[in-house]
Amino acid sequence: MRKERKKSYVMLVIIPIILLSVIAYMCINYYEKEKKAKEYQTKINEIKEKFNDNVLTRIKTVLYTKNDNIYVESGKVNENIYLILNKEKSDYNNGYFMIENLSNELEKSYFIYYKDIEKIENELEYSQRYKNYVPYNKTIVTNDIFSLYDEDDKFIYELNSKKELPVIVNNDNFYGVEFNNQLLYIKNKDIKEIKNQVNTEGKNTTGIAVLNYHFVYNENVDLCNQIICHTEAQFSSHLEYIKNNNIFTPTLKELEMYIDGKIQLPKSVVITIDDGWHSLEAATLLNKYKLNGTVFLITSGYDKNSIESEFVEVHSHTHNMHNAGDCPSGQGGGIQCLSEEFIQEDLKKSREKLNNTTYFSYPFYEYNDYSISQLKKAGFTMAFAGYYANGKLKASPGIDKFQIPRYIIYNTTTVEKLKNMIGW
Repeated sequence: MRKERKKSYVMLVIIPIILLSVIAYMCINYYEKEKKAKEYQTKINEIKEKFNDNVLTRIKTVLYTKNDNIYVESGKVNENIYLILNKEKSDYNNGYFMIENLSNELEKSYFIYYKDIEKIENELEYSQRYKNYVPYNKTIVTNDIFSLYDEDDKFIYELNSKKELPVIVNNDNFYGVEFNNQLLYIKNKDIKEIKNQVNTEGKNTTGIAVLNYHFVYNENVDLCNQIICHTEAQFSSHLEYIKNNNIFTPTLKELEMYIDGKIQLPKSVVITIDDGWHSLEAATLLNKYKLNGTVFLITSGYDKNSIESEFVEVHSHTHNMHNAGDCPSGQGGGIQCLSEEFIQEDLKKSREKLNNTTYFSYPFYEYNDYSISQLKKAGFTMAFAGYYANGKLKASPGIDKFQIPRYIIYNTTTVEKLKNMIGW
C-alpha cells in the first residue's frame, strides 16, 4: 500500500513537471517562431523598402539569372548604372529584384540583389536619337560572354549569354547596338560572327543638303534689307515644312559619322546659321519646332550662352577673322593668307570659347589649301563652305570633310525651292 501511495505521490509531482515543461517548451517555441516571424517580416520590409521602379547601382555588382529556383551569377553591371525594376516579378523573400529593362521572356530574366542598389526619384532619360538611324543589314553574334560600353568607352554590362543584335553604328573597332533602350557598343574581341541579315526596310540617304541661313529677324521690330535676311515668318515656314514631312535634322557629329560611313540616315537636312547677328531669333524658332541646328559664331562679337540649347549647337566662324579685305582675293577672309601664328591664335581663342569645338565655317565661304592646313593643325575635323564646294552640292559618304557644300538660303528661297534642295 505504502508503495502505491509513494508511486501516486511521484506521479502527482512528475506529471505537473512534465506538463509545465511541455507548456514551457510550447511557449518558448511559440515565442521563437514569433521572433523569427518578426525578424523575417522586418527583413521583407527592409527589402520592400529598397524597391523602387527606378534605381541606380551602388557598386560594380553581379547580375543573376534564376535556374531551378537558384540564383546564378550571369554577368556584371557597373556602378551608377540606371535600371528599371519589375515590382510584380521580383522575389522579395530572397531579396532579388527583376530588372525590367534587361529581361526578355523569350530569353532570360536578369535580377539584382537588393543591397546593391539605391532609389532615385525620377526616371533617367537616355538619348533616343539613334532610333532615327537606318540600321545596317547585318547582325552581330556575340561570344558567350561579352561586354557593352557607352560612347565614352565606359564599361556598362557584362553578360554571360550569347546574343544576336542588329548593327546601328558601324566602326572598325566596335559596333553600336540597341540594348536596354540605349545605344551601346560591343568591341571586336567580343564578337563571334557578323552575318548579313535584313534588319530594316529603311534606306540610307545618298546625300544630305546643308542649308545656310544668316539673319532671322522679327519684321515687327527690326528691318533688314539684305538678301540673306529672313523674317521669322519665312524661317518658320521652312521649319514647318521640315517638321511636317518628318525630315531628320542631324547634329554635326551625326553628319560627320554619316560622311565617315559609321551611320546610315533617312531623308535628312542640316540647318546652319552663320555669324551671330539675330541668331537668338533663329535659335528660339529651332527650339520651338524641336529641330536641330547649328550657329557658326564669330566669338569676338557674340556670346554663345544665350543661343546654345538642347536643339542648337554652336561652333566656330573664327574669333576675329571675319573681316573683308584681310586677303587680296574675293572678300578677303583672313584664314586664306594671314600668318600661321595669327591664324592659330585666333582659332585657339574661338575653340576655347566654344567647348573645344572641331567644326568650322569659312568666312565669306572663302578657303584654299592653306586654310585647310591651318584648320587641321588647330584640331578641326570638319569645315563648311558654300555652293559647289569641291564640285559637290550635298554632303555624302566619303566627301572631303573640309569642303562641305551648303545651299545658301536667300529671302527669295521659297518652300518649294527648299523642297527641291532637300530632295531625296
